[in-house]
Amino acid sequence: MVCLLIILLDLLELGPVFIKVNNMITWVTYISQTVLQISPASNNYGWPQVIQNQNDAKAEVDHKTLTYLTNLQDKQMVELANQSKILEFLKKVINSQELVKSKKKLDIR
Repeated sequence: MVCLLIILLDLLELGPVFIKVNNMITWVTYISQTVLQISPASNNYGWPQVIQNQNDAKAEVDHKTLTYLTNLQDKQMVELANQSKILEFLKKVINSQELVKSKKKLDIR
């Protein structure tokens, strides 16, 4: 932070020198140089922490999402197993009813 402040003060001192110059190229060079000097300083002091916080938040959300999907898959597998059991039961019931009907048709006692 101190480094950034020193760079800004240094640039402010050079500013009045360029104000007296009526050359557009000099102004563009001054502004470009200012931006180029400020950008790396701000990257070194603030942005890595911001990026790290964003990555941590994204990782937390990803973890919650994956945990939810895992739990949902477990519930779906239990439902599927229950459906298979019900289907087998219904097949047995239908087969036993068909057997009863066929015995009645043959009049077997």
